[in-house]
Amino acid sequence: MSTIALQSDNFARAYSASTLAAGNPANWDTYWSTDIDPLPAALPGTCENRVCALPVDAVGNTVTYTIQRLCQTAGDPALLPTGCASRSQLASQSGGSLGSGNPQMTQVPQYYYRVTSRIAGPRNTVSYIQTIVAR
Repeated sequence: MSTIALQSDNFARAYSASTLAAGNPANWDTYWSTDIDPLPAALPGTCENRVCALPVDAVGNTVTYTIQRLCQTAGDPALLPTGCASRSQLASQSGGSLGSGNPQMTQVPQYYYRVTSRIAGPRNTVSYIQTIVAR
């Protein structure tokens, strides 16, 4: 996805440009079933609402996932306050010269995204795996 595409929701790809108000809950199973996927209708290999479902594996595990930009609201954080979790990265870290007399390198913001996978096993077990990535 392009940087501009990441500023808006794309539920057909299980992507939210903002995190829901209760986006850091103590109980992920409740959060998943009430806020992220209240109507779990995604068929294996499809995306629906805010969730994509992978094909069921050979032992019966069902894997679904969602991606959330860690912002309070959607939109371009450079143009309006979105409350995004971010960090500035020196432009020099992505190329350029650090030699004496060269112009000051500008700061390039990095924004954070949370990828959450939910694995439901055939014996009523449920696991959540999360990772935070920056772009």
